[in-house]
Amino acid sequence: MSWRARAPDGRVGALVWNGTLDHGRRDGDKVLDRTVTLRVAGLPSGRYEVRRWRVDADHGNVAARWQSAGGGDWPTEAQWAALADADRLPESEPVATVETADGVVELAVDLPNPAIAYVELTPVG
Repeated sequence: MSWRARAPDGRVGALVWNGTLDHGRRDGDKVLDRTVTLRVAGLPSGRYEVRRWRVDADHGNVAARWQSAGGGDWPTEAQWAALADADRLPESEPVATVETADGVVELAVDLPNPAIAYVELTPVG
């Protein structure tokens, strides 16, 4: 599944996700990991900078940070402060540059289960 949006400055963003309704696998299952092809059409010819962010077991996961800090029933004030300080969503991959082919860009997006990813294309130049 995905949602896409275009900005007046030419940027295009897409949110894609991989989940399951099988509650027995809600914490993840390698069998359900996917690599999807994100196809963005109707782009002006040229180069685009590609940036990616992802939330999964290893990226941007505040619940995993909580567990690594000892978990428990409820965070103390100091633990809340540490979680808030670490509440950042770093890019999941280095910035790349792609060129359109007939107004189309296709990108492979790795989505472990469960995961969400946001991909942004920004015109260069």
